[in-house]
Amino acid sequence: MVKSDYTKISDAIPQLSGVYTLRDKSGKPLYIGKANNLAKRVKSYFHGQKLPMTKSMLEKAVSITWQETLSEIEALILESVSIKKFRPPFNTLMRDDKQYFY
Repeated sequence: MVKSDYTKISDAIPQLSGVYTLRDKSGKPLYIGKANNLAKRVKSYFHGQKLPMTKSMLEKAVSITWQETLSEIEALILESVSIKKFRPPFNTLMRDDKQYFY
């Protein structure tokens, strides 16, 4: 996803806690993450230095979707469940069999 594409949707992303998903051209999740402030977290991908893995992910991403949550804890749980369900290629953590108490 190029920076210009992001600026088109940046105003729509809420400044609330939630889970965001970077998706490829077929709509499959590349990366699922949580944030206390969705707008701020997604914006961080398009500013400053990036690791090679992040650059690669952004080159493949064509869209961003998100789901708002009522709290950061709810976002953590939703993120964990979503990663286990979809197994996005750029999520390397949370692929184990750990279960979080909630």
